[in-house]
Amino acid sequence: MFKISCKEIRNTLADKHTKISMQEIELIAKRAKKHANELTDIFEKMDMRIQSSPKDIEELTSIKELMNAIPNELEKLGIEIKNCMAIYDILNYFEYPFKEDEDFDKKWRVYGAPKETLRKIGIQ
Repeated sequence: MFKISCKEIRNTLADKHTKISMQEIELIAKRAKKHANELTDIFEKMDMRIQSSPKDIEELTSIKELMNAIPNELEKLGIEIKNCMAIYDILNYFEYPFKEDEDFDKKWRVYGAPKETLRKIGIQ
C-alpha cells in the first residue's frame, strides 16, 4: 500500500489560477484606461475645435457645421462610451483597486463628456 498526497499539486494549481485571474483583471484595467484615454482625446479635440477663434469666414462656417454635426457624432460615440462603461463595470464587479484616482476619474470624465460638449455649443 502507498499514499499519494495531492495537496502540493492542488496548491500549485490554485496559485496559478489566482495569478492568471489577477493578470486578466490587470489587462481589463489597462484596456479600460486606454479606451477612456482615446475617448477623452476625441472630446478634447472636438472641444478645442469648437472653442477656437476663427480667422476668416470659412473657418467660422466650418466651426458652425461642426457644431451642427456634434449631436450626430455624440450618438455614434455613445456606443463607445457604453462599451467603456461596461469595462469599468467589470472592474467594479471584481472590486479592482485603482492605483491612481485619476484612472477612476477618467470613467466619469468620459461619462460626462457628451453633456459637457453639448453645453459648450449651447444645447442643454
